[in-house]
Amino acid sequence: MKDKKSLALAYLTQSIKYLDLAEKIFEQMVNKGNPHVVTSIGGKHEPESIWKDYCEQTKWSDFNIIFPALFIFYHGIELMIKGLFPLMGSEIPFGHIDHKSDLLDKLKNEKGIKIEIIEKIDKYLNFEKLKGTPLGDWMEINNININDLYERLRYPTDKSHLILTDNLPLKYQGEKMIPFAKQIIKDSKRLREVSVSQLNEIYPH
Repeated sequence: MKDKKSLALAYLTQSIKYLDLAEKIFEQMVNKGNPHVVTSIGGKHEPESIWKDYCEQTKWSDFNIIFPALFIFYHGIELMIKGLFPLMGSEIPFGHIDHKSDLLDKLKNEKGIKIEIIEKIDKYLNFEKLKGTPLGDWMEINNININDLYERLRYPTDKSHLILTDNLPLKYQGEKMIPFAKQIIKDSKRLREVSVSQLNEIYPH
């Protein structure tokens, strides 16, 4: 078994990489404007060429990337939660990976963790705080609780594999998705910064 410092460093390093990737994906969405209707197609006008142009212009749009992007983002959060326990000298709790909100409840009892880390993570693991966002709307329409979120981002059905998820609230949102994407980018960057600060305070170079 690795010592707690090595465990914390391994988990937090991997977390930062996942969060950084999620940020880069959402930055592309923001920069491209999240289009799903394209009014101007350049180049040749053959159907195949038009389709290729459309795919190129919408490759970073929500209907193509929102579910894998959110999955990557939430996996980064999970790794961070688990890395903070050994950072504070505790064991990583066992438990189903979907139950990140349960892990967060345990993390809140750990003394010494920067409050901003807890607040940023809680923002995405608290349904009340997700209300009014495209993600919160999608959860509400599909009756998804926070502990089912991780699984429902991975699969197109509920656990019975019989009920299809209504994914429209997270697709074809155009400019309506941009503020939420910007929020994720901002919060993710800050979460990475504060976690590195916490790590350096406990294990100075």
